[in-house]
Amino acid sequence: MNPKALLILALALVALAAAPPAHAAEVAKLARVETPTPASKDLLQTLGLDLTESAGRTYVDVVLWGDEDVLALHKGGFDHTVLIADLGARTRENLAKDRVWAAGIERSALPSGSTGYRTLAKINEELRALAKDNPGLVRLITLPEKSQQGREILGVEIANDVEAKDGRPVFFNMGVHHAREWPSAEHALEWAYEMVKGERAGDARVKRLNRSIRTIVVPVVNPDGFQISRTFGPVDNPDGGIVEAFAYKRKNCNVSPSPSACEAEPTQGTDPNRNYAGLWGGNGASALQAEADYRGPAPFSEPETRNVRSIVSTRHVTTLITNHTYSNLVLRPPGVAAQGPSVDEPTYKALGDAMAAENGYTSQPSYDLYDTTGTTEDYTYYATGGLGFTFEIGASEFHPEYKEVVAEYDGTTKIAQELGGGGNREAYFVAAESTADRAKHSVLQGKAPAGATLRLTKEFDTLTSKVQDAAGNEGAERKLQDKLDYSMTVPPSGSFTWSVNPSTRPAVAPKAGRFPTGTPSDPIELQEKPVPPGGSVRIPFKYEEKAGRDDGFMTVAVTNPAPAEDYDIKVFRKRAEADGGEIDEGGAASFVATREAVTIPEPEPGDYELEVTNFAATGTTYTARVTFEGPKPPTEGKTETYRMTCEAPDGKVLGSQDVFVVRGEVKAVDPCRTATGGAGGATNPGPGQGQGQQNQPQACQSRAGFISASAKGAGRSGAVDLTFRRRVTQPVTVDIFQQSRGRKVVGERLVRRFTNKSAAFRWNGRDKRGRKVPNGVYFARFRVQAPNGQADTVRVTLGRSKGRFGPRRAFFARESCGTLKTFKLSRPVFGGTRSNKLGIAYRLNQAARVEVTVTNRRERTIRRFAAKQVAANQTQRLTLSPKGLARGDYRVKLSVTQGGKTTTSVLTANRL
Repeated sequence: MNPKALLILALALVALAAAPPAHAAEVAKLARVETPTPASKDLLQTLGLDLTESAGRTYVDVVLWGDEDVLALHKGGFDHTVLIADLGARTRENLAKDRVWAAGIERSALPSGSTGYRTLAKINEELRALAKDNPGLVRLITLPEKSQQGREILGVEIANDVEAKDGRPVFFNMGVHHAREWPSAEHALEWAYEMVKGERAGDARVKRLNRSIRTIVVPVVNPDGFQISRTFGPVDNPDGGIVEAFAYKRKNCNVSPSPSACEAEPTQGTDPNRNYAGLWGGNGASALQAEADYRGPAPFSEPETRNVRSIVSTRHVTTLITNHTYSNLVLRPPGVAAQGPSVDEPTYKALGDAMAAENGYTSQPSYDLYDTTGTTEDYTYYATGGLGFTFEIGASEFHPEYKEVVAEYDGTTKIAQELGGGGNREAYFVAAESTADRAKHSVLQGKAPAGATLRLTKEFDTLTSKVQDAAGNEGAERKLQDKLDYSMTVPPSGSFTWSVNPSTRPAVAPKAGRFPTGTPSDPIELQEKPVPPGGSVRIPFKYEEKAGRDDGFMTVAVTNPAPAEDYDIKVFRKRAEADGGEIDEGGAASFVATREAVTIPEPEPGDYELEVTNFAATGTTYTARVTFEGPKPPTEGKTETYRMTCEAPDGKVLGSQDVFVVRGEVKAVDPCRTATGGAGGATNPGPGQGQGQQNQPQACQSRAGFISASAKGAGRSGAVDLTFRRRVTQPVTVDIFQQSRGRKVVGERLVRRFTNKSAAFRWNGRDKRGRKVPNGVYFARFRVQAPNGQADTVRVTLGRSKGRFGPRRAFFARESCGTLKTFKLSRPVFGGTRSNKLGIAYRLNQAARVEVTVTNRRERTIRRFAAKQVAANQTQRLTLSPKGLARGDYRVKLSVTQGGKTTTSVLTANRL
């Protein structure tokens, strides 16, 4: 076992041996633990402490349940600062202040007017009253399973004509996975009041949302833990009384041998937010029941998490928020950094940022805190495709003074007011409006007999992490059989619209990438500088993009000859002070390692600095090097279909079909046709499957990521307006290539690249070094990941003359689903000073007779290639010599004849 593993195991055993049988008699503290490196965060997670979700680059807030926890920190070498010396006393103090505050007002600014924290009984009473008092608008729902201690878990569903079984999308808002996080229940419940009271008051926005979506609110997912946290002591005794550590209980009451033992020890139970199947059993969750983030004996071992799964697997939840406290964060998947960004990252980030703009929180991936596994959204998103978020409400406490809960909801916190946001109220409205936005999910439309039941099903395996044991040793992944089963009833009109999530789960979906346009740059050897113990040095270097090179990744690494030596590194990109100064491109650290590296995707050209810190080295020399690798191409992954069935009121199946649909797509379906064989599930649809255009294979249709793309000169400015419309939500990459300068053909010289674009933009006509590009012929290449995981590409030709860009005819046809599959010229220019020949290439989807002719601008034929019968799926190549041809445009016409019908396609190139 290596030294790092031995040290971590020893510290973990010390922490376990030090754990007392009960914490209740000790004073619980909230402390901020210094974690200056990623390695220190990893080490902190091994100590069995109660880590909160409040964390930054250099710290993690931790609940210390007693002296043994403090000792574990000291043995681990961690410094900490106590933020709240006695959490129990703080709760008593806050509740006393709440009583004074409530006595001075008639009602708060919350929709319900509430002036204090509710108990579980009060919450359930209000849920029942909302349903009873608002028939047709609110429906009480009881989740399928009771809690460990036998409690019902209640929620409400809100919508116009709420009892209808229609196809509206669902916004699911919930609270209290963690018992001590009381504000999470308050905000979820207030959102239910928001939608009900707004409807009754005639609020146009609320009425529109209640018509277009359904809202499900479950304020308390974990009722057993919440009941103990809220009432043990009792905490609300106005005459005083001891608020014990139970007010800060985190977990549920899954305790062996009896759930009643939960009241004997506040750290008993399972953490529900580590019990979901997605990535269960990995980093950031414990296999030991005594620890705060105990994951449970198996994925979905807890009724609380199975209840949440029952909602997302039977209702099309397109947006989900699970509320927590604290740290002012809006978190999105994944919970593990090694997963990399999700396939929906641009859409996901944009929605998270929009919500954070209202409440003043920080929008970021969950792993930016530290790795966590088995969490809510890492299951719900990767299994269903619904966009799920965690809100960490408030800046500093699990259950602060109630007036702070009100301020967080209505946007009167200092940070929300500075940003002009509306608090969580408006953040929830952003989520609700996103739920109604068809670009954020998928839509099925069609006709079917009135009263028929339409059903969408899919069966698949959900994979856990490689499951770690108590010592941190990795075992095998586990597979959990999963099923999605959604249904709706066809309305009397016989026409239906059904908002659904994409048929392909993000867990298996193809991932975006790009193909290289050159070879990686050569390595850069850096000049090492001596680093004194505890000190740091910076080593400058420059990165330049060069012709014929394409660097998808730049890795800066420090290598040590001895495994006991430890240097930590960071990489900075320098910018002018007016542009915000240097940018921290990221850091790497390892407690003991022989190589530490920072990898930067799609590096920007410019000046960089490598910062090397001597963390635990005794003077051994190191080597520093910058290496490059090409971009990662798109991964195929796989596509999946739903099985859609149409059932008569008597249960007879009238028809069925497999449905492939992507995010942002509106698809016409005909589910009541004669049933055909096959079951829906994880498949790679081939020709003839799915719901493409008539007589066109779905596999071909699924390549169509773009609806349109164009490039248009912006007049004297020398700029170009680049616009596009997509059928998908994946980000767009636009590359600008120079093809000629004067009479010289320069090939495909990349002059500018724009990545992660989601809307039209203007290019200023300057290259990546900021210089105006010269006159000549150019083309803009638009690329987006299509539904089948491959790149859909559009090329638009431009000419630059006298400093202005203008249009030129196409030299490259988009891939087609017709008889002619592809048709392209090697470039939009040929001839020139080197007499470059023009390449012509085409490929058919179906066998046909093909004739190719070349005409000049006067439409005179200057070359005719012999007509011939061409087989399907074989690339044909021809060459046109510039010899004897005058300068000017030449049109290459390809005629395809099949079954007596001829279609033509024309491309153009300029002879220089």
